[in-house]
Amino acid sequence: MSPSLPYSPGLDGLRAVAVLAVVFYHWDTPFFDGGYLGVEMFFVISGYLITTLLFNEIIESKTISMYAFWSKRIRRLIPALIVLLTSVMGYVAIFLPTELLSLRTEVLASLAYCINWFFIFQQQSYFEAFGRPSLLQHLWSLAIEEQFYFIWPILFLGLSRVLSRTVLVNVLILGSVSSFLWMAYLYEPFVDPSRIYYGTDSRAGSILLGSAGALLWTPWKNAKKEVALWKNMLGISSFLVLGIFFWQLDEFSSFLYQGGFFLFDMIVLLLIILVFDSTSWLSRLLSLPIFNYIGKRSYGLYLWHWPITQVTIPDVDVFMPTINLVVLRLVLVVLCTELSYRFVEQPIRRWNTVGRQKPIRKLVALTLFFLVAFGVAFSRDVPQEPLVNKESEEVEAAPLVVQKEVVEELHIDEVDTTTPPLPPPVLDITVVGDSVIQAMLPWATEASQHKFLIDADQSRSFLSGIDVIKALKKKNDLSQIVLIHLGNNGYINDEAFDQMMNELQDIPTVIFMTVHVPRKWEKKVNQTLHNGEERWSNVKVIDWHTFAKSQMSWFDNDKIHIQKKYFGCFTRFVIDSLAELDHGVADYPNIPCPP
Repeated sequence: MSPSLPYSPGLDGLRAVAVLAVVFYHWDTPFFDGGYLGVEMFFVISGYLITTLLFNEIIESKTISMYAFWSKRIRRLIPALIVLLTSVMGYVAIFLPTELLSLRTEVLASLAYCINWFFIFQQQSYFEAFGRPSLLQHLWSLAIEEQFYFIWPILFLGLSRVLSRTVLVNVLILGSVSSFLWMAYLYEPFVDPSRIYYGTDSRAGSILLGSAGALLWTPWKNAKKEVALWKNMLGISSFLVLGIFFWQLDEFSSFLYQGGFFLFDMIVLLLIILVFDSTSWLSRLLSLPIFNYIGKRSYGLYLWHWPITQVTIPDVDVFMPTINLVVLRLVLVVLCTELSYRFVEQPIRRWNTVGRQKPIRKLVALTLFFLVAFGVAFSRDVPQEPLVNKESEEVEAAPLVVQKEVVEELHIDEVDTTTPPLPPPVLDITVVGDSVIQAMLPWATEASQHKFLIDADQSRSFLSGIDVIKALKKKNDLSQIVLIHLGNNGYINDEAFDQMMNELQDIPTVIFMTVHVPRKWEKKVNQTLHNGEERWSNVKVIDWHTFAKSQMSWFDNDKIHIQKKYFGCFTRFVIDSLAELDHGVADYPNIPCPP
């Protein structure tokens, strides 16, 4: 019996929910810490719809037209992607020329739909991005879907000819479960899960689960005029559980990688089945015009929202109140999405019904325009430079070094070389941090009789800091006072904080500095540090975040690092803060601080 798929406004509503969750997550909207799970919804929906279409074609014609299938996917996906890539290349060439070199490879990887593996091999984190993330980072999920679109029709045609429908369902379920088990195996607590998040192998479970659901349920076949009350209640309650996932589960939740993704996907699959009952409460809710409008444009919204978000970073690219920034982003995203939908996506998708000549011309014109833009944008190599200001180069420090040796090695011009050599320092304070705390290096040993051992490294995450603490502890290099400044490079949670403190529970005084980083994780990191102060009696917190907001002239263009001429000012702040915590120090006349 043919499972021919009818149009479902409620399914467009589910797409709308998925894309809105992702956008709200990237815009750091409250109650959407788990909004990235919207991508997971798209995976399940794609598996369900594509497999239903393929199954229907096999039943009706005994085969699958690969040309027809792939040409539809190309018309659906490629034109809008070309417009996006061309626009991003133009923007970067004009406003961010130092990022052209990395963008070139990313553009090619995006067109080849393998950018997810490119990010894995480059060890580019999705969750702990230092500086400006790639403007094409969000295309990792489209790469996974396109890999599925390319491989699955061939596999499905072959399997359907040698396996019964029941056996094929079991094979798909087995494959899905295997992928989720592989995800759980790869997961390590307190380690950045980006490898798992990007991987086709570890994310295939959701698509395969949706595919299995397509062979098991065709709910529109048995649709009734009235839906039973229990189905209505099941639909609404499942939708509410979906909201709880979005609200509560951030990307470092162990539960997600150890079965949570599977549970979430089962809920999504259930919602897909229930929305095909057009008279159900859930279907009526998701069929509202606003959801229908957003759902039809979900692909364009997903394409455009990320680069627009990353070129409107507050206090870096734009300086305006939060509400104004939200309005600006909303206008830009809606405008770009609507233009793409009306003048690129829809005309080319409809070429079979309106005649082929004009759509083909549009597709050829788009391709040529892209090739010209690609050639112009990358016609010359541009030396890569950091996002920060030239006059404040980042200090690169080897881990675990005494500062006086580092200062001599770095040859920093601003350091007062007339200061007589100090005797070998006695370690009183151990400092663990990232490249921000490296600003203390030129002046820390000049501060007082207190001596600092600073272990700092660029792009160090809080999770990596746990390993550093363990290594220092093993070497007995931890002082009675430990100062930690980590969290600039990504999220931390209470679990990670407690893991670090388990290593430091015997240290009399452990001091954490809050972070000042204009990224969506700033608030959560600082809240985690304050929560830790309440739970651990030997923890104190220095509020660098609040103080930094009154000293914005100290910062580089990225609003994270300190300009070199203000290194001394930053060092004075740290020492003054230590004094306020009953670890007073002597005067420090040799530490300059420009007005």
